Amino acid sequence: MQTRFCHINCLSHGISDRNSSCSTFQKSDWSRSRRLMSAVKNIMFCCVALCLTASSLWAQGPEMVGSEAPTSSEPIIKLDKPTVRINMIETFTKVVELKQQILRVDGFDPNVLQVTAITPNQIRLQAMSQGVTQVTLTDENEKVYNLEIYVEGDVRYLQAMINDLFPDSAVRAIKVSPESIVLRGFVAKPEQITRIVDVAEQFFPIVINQMDFGGEQQIKLKIIVMEVQRAKLRKFGFNFLLLGENGYFASTPGQLTPLASLTSAAGSAPAAAVRTSALADSTLTFGVVRPDTIFNGFLEALKKESLLKIYSNTELVASNGRPASLLAGGEFPILVPQSLGTVSVEYRPFGTSLEAVPILLGNGRLRLELQPEVSETDFANAVTLSGTTVPAITTRRVNTQVEMNFGQTLVIAGLLSNRDKAETHKVPFLGELPYIGAAFRREQYDEGETEVIIMVTPEVVGPLSSEEVPPGGPGRFTTTPTDRELYMDGMLEVPNYGDMCSGCEAGCVSCQAGVSGRVISSGGPDQDYRVISEGTVIEHSPIQNGTVMPGPGPEPVQMLPSRTYQQPVPNELPPVAPPAAPRIPDQTSRSQMMAPSNSLIQPSSGMIQPVSGTVPPRSTPAPRRPRTANGLIAPGGN
Repeated sequence: MQTRFCHINCLSHGISDRNSSCSTFQKSDWSRSRRLMSAVKNIMFCCVALCLTASSLWAQGPEMVGSEAPTSSEPIIKLDKPTVRINMIETFTKVVELKQQILRVDGFDPNVLQVTAITPNQIRLQAMSQGVTQVTLTDENEKVYNLEIYVEGDVRYLQAMINDLFPDSAVRAIKVSPESIVLRGFVAKPEQITRIVDVAEQFFPIVINQMDFGGEQQIKLKIIVMEVQRAKLRKFGFNFLLLGENGYFASTPGQLTPLASLTSAAGSAPAAAVRTSALADSTLTFGVVRPDTIFNGFLEALKKESLLKIYSNTELVASNGRPASLLAGGEFPILVPQSLGTVSVEYRPFGTSLEAVPILLGNGRLRLELQPEVSETDFANAVTLSGTTVPAITTRRVNTQVEMNFGQTLVIAGLLSNRDKAETHKVPFLGELPYIGAAFRREQYDEGETEVIIMVTPEVVGPLSSEEVPPGGPGRFTTTPTDRELYMDGMLEVPNYGDMCSGCEAGCVSCQAGVSGRVISSGGPDQDYRVISEGTVIEHSPIQNGTVMPGPGPEPVQMLPSRTYQQPVPNELPPVAPPAAPRIPDQTSRSQMMAPSNSLIQPSSGMIQPVSGTVPPRSTPAPRRPRTANGLIAPGGN
């Protein structure tokens, strides 16, 4: 091998004498050529390695640095579409994997996203801050993949708290900026919206509320209608009557004081009678009576000012988009002709009416459509039909729309109505004379002014749950008093102790007013009372602060102190707790009355009266003694 190589080198240097010169060249240049060839090999190897390294780094980009293998908790997204959207939460990571090796990674924002290489076909995406960016991947086959990265803010703690505090709501928290957040979704109750916003404000100073009520929303409209009517009336009139033996002269414009009768026979004394009821129309009446002449004058001078205020406070509840109406006034009948000469009656409403349609806009706002109307009867333009006067109707109507927040108040004013009415009743020619013409005419001037103000306040309401329903309502805890309580005590109502029940056993808890044979005393254990016969009712004296549970009894009974009797009573009943009411109505109709502890009760002439006495003799059956505890008296037995 060395001889062949030497021969080739000699030929390359133009040496033909193989035997003489080749050996010299072999000895001098062999070591140098060998070193040169080794150096060339090293240089070529280094160049190839550098090229491969540069190509790999160029494909990976400046941000691609070595990274650890993906963990089991990291989600791996395998791309099979050219365009993919990936949602991430800040500080979270995801792994993207391609089927081919990744050649290039371009186009992402390093402030939002960091990209690191794991394997030739895997990269790790790490969300740095909230924002949107795009990543372009190119594999070794020059196939391009576009990744749309959407990085959301970290609101996991707030979301978990909302789900824990309001489990029946479906609200999602979205972080918009480091200081603001958006709440979207539905709540089960309208009042939960404010509570969720209060919780979110503890995490972010700016809370954008986009929550809605999931069920059918009910809107309560608080409507206040105020109507003021001012009227001024001025009247002036003068009527007179001159009656003599041979005739009379009278001026009564407007029928101020019409005459009831007139008598004036020739040669006889005149006589005139005036209706007594007509005198009420005049404010000044005077007259002069002579044997042959009577003169009467009736003067009416009236000035009146009146003021009327109508105040109506009403609450309406309407569904979203459905109308609600209000009418504060009345209806008047009118006759409507029908076929075959028949007449029917219809009613037309008048007064102050309001029709409202609430429309929810979300975020605590609504659109309110209002149509208030004020109408009144007008007899000045009335018509007469078949002898029946049908008045006309004057109407003021407004139709308006407004957008407002819940809790704000809308005021509608300016519904004014002015009416001036003047009437003059006079005698022709005489009533037009200056000065003296006032005696032959009558004037009436009427001024009217009406102003209506309407205030509407919308609120979101919902039905009450069973736990929120109050235990009672008006009249449930009171009842009508007895005769003694009404006439003697002056009480209009007394506490209600429940319905009377008959046939109750001892210990009945559902009956609060009629446990047969049971008397409850709240005076203490020292007040020990007994019932002589079973089924009796004893009403305790109010002086001793007792409470009685009435029940039907066959006959009046006697009540004695407990120290008088010595026999025990079998089949004792357990004590019963006293009721919460302080007293009960007097049941005088059931032959019951109060008695002190040292007196006896016996019948006398059909009435129960307290009498003084001693213990009955031993020959009579002695009653059995019931147990008493804490002022409780159990029914006795035979």
